[in-house]
Amino acid sequence: MYSEPLVRGLWAGLSLRTGAPRMAARQAMSLLTPLGAQCATFCARSGVLIGNNARPRAWSGVLRDRQAKTSAVGWSQGSTCGLRYLSSMARLRAEGQPTSGHGAGSALVSDLYERNLVFDSTTSDIGRVLDEALLTATENAAPNLKKPAVYCGFDPTARSLHLGNLVAVMTLVRCMRHGLNAIFLVGGATGQVGDPSGRSTERTMMSKAELDNNIAGITATIKRIVGNSIAASESCKSGSFEIVDNMSWYSQWNFVQFLSTIGPQFRVKTMLGKQTVKERLESENDSLTFLEFTYQVLQAFDFLELFKSRGCILQVGGSDQWGNITAGCELVRKSANTGVHGLTLPLVTTSGGVKYGKSAGNAVWLDSSMTSPYHLYQFVLNTADADVEKLFLQLTLLSPNEIASVVAEHALAPHTRVGQRRLAQEIVTVVHGRDSMERAEAASAALFRGDALNLFDAGELRDMFAHAPATVRELPPNEATLSIVDLALDVGLYSSKKQARRAISAGGFYVNNVRVEQERQLSSSDVLHDTVTVLRSGKRQYIVVKWSPAN
Repeated sequence: MYSEPLVRGLWAGLSLRTGAPRMAARQAMSLLTPLGAQCATFCARSGVLIGNNARPRAWSGVLRDRQAKTSAVGWSQGSTCGLRYLSSMARLRAEGQPTSGHGAGSALVSDLYERNLVFDSTTSDIGRVLDEALLTATENAAPNLKKPAVYCGFDPTARSLHLGNLVAVMTLVRCMRHGLNAIFLVGGATGQVGDPSGRSTERTMMSKAELDNNIAGITATIKRIVGNSIAASESCKSGSFEIVDNMSWYSQWNFVQFLSTIGPQFRVKTMLGKQTVKERLESENDSLTFLEFTYQVLQAFDFLELFKSRGCILQVGGSDQWGNITAGCELVRKSANTGVHGLTLPLVTTSGGVKYGKSAGNAVWLDSSMTSPYHLYQFVLNTADADVEKLFLQLTLLSPNEIASVVAEHALAPHTRVGQRRLAQEIVTVVHGRDSMERAEAASAALFRGDALNLFDAGELRDMFAHAPATVRELPPNEATLSIVDLALDVGLYSSKKQARRAISAGGFYVNNVRVEQERQLSSSDVLHDTVTVLRSGKRQYIVVKWSPAN
């Protein structure tokens, strides 16, 4: 049974989310116990959407269904896990037992719930588990006793992480802010096996050179993001971070030794029951290979190794990693006779349910050579209004109160895109650094306001006009022999000299975003970086002239 404070709290929270009169909602909140108020706050912030005809009985379906796929109530990812968490707290209070304390671990878990970052977890008491581990590490300050650690794995299936991975990276950064050590595992071994989660076909095998290149790229990306996070918030230094390659321990085993030592801990029936395995076996092509089938064994052993060598007690991962994470928890329990835990994160999606990721074909990379800071800025700037708050909570270091303030300001005048601009600033800063963000913002403003282009380097100009029509022309030995009107006609910006001259008279013809006051010859200063000239007619009609050397 769910306790009376929980139910009353949830109902008050629903009132806040469903447009009930504000005074009535405040009165309901004032009648709640502290726990009920906590429940209401959670419910109000967790993304509950309820139809006008919904009734309290709809809750029974939500509480039974982890995915919450009911017609009466659409429950955002992670909210059902939050219900279990709040229900557990209510039960402990009712029984007179202490709930999670007010230590750093509890503060971390509270922050994750408030950001809707918990999709599922192996226990509702993760906060208390982390509190106790941190307290033990503090009270026993022995040189060989480290702070408890949290880890997340990233297989090197590409040269860079993508925007969908950023939620996991930032979750580990949040762990660091609360005093935990963060371990970023780059799967040099598991990357050669291939995780079948979320896939209908087998992954393509990589060469050793490609694998090494991907590991180097992902390692550099993680270091840069963590470094930028520390630069943005000194509190991120409360915990340390480490990047490890699981090949460092698998290379010490031979095949028979590993099978005879670890194999007896796994039951085939349990492995076949994992959702990912079942889905692949039931697919039309029945494409699951033995190699992929063993992936869960390797990821489980990673958890055991990190528990033994680095005191890792919590693994986080995407919601599609639940089966692999629980396999690791079970292996540690059997091998070390102790409990470790797992927590899954919601996948980063748009309001329409489209996933950010390379498998979805719309990857936005976190490596500047694959997606430039400018293009990342523009991508985030085009975020739908409905997604702004969610991405702020999932991907930035701003506090929920700061986010609420920005979202409220944005709601007053959505057309000004205040929320999207601040979101783009925060994400590009944490991914590429403040200097790159400011350059990207300046480039974006230059296009919008029509600022002069001579302050931008060749790469930035290429990014700014990547989608503009472009044409290649041979640069004459003496630029002064070419009229800008003739050039505009030649590249198709205008159809006649009369039209071009009329545009000049009206102040609507620009070279490199500088208005042309009168007809003149092309000058060397019009050729930026000896390679490009940008012609513009009116506010938005651009043509990029790419110059090739004269023969």
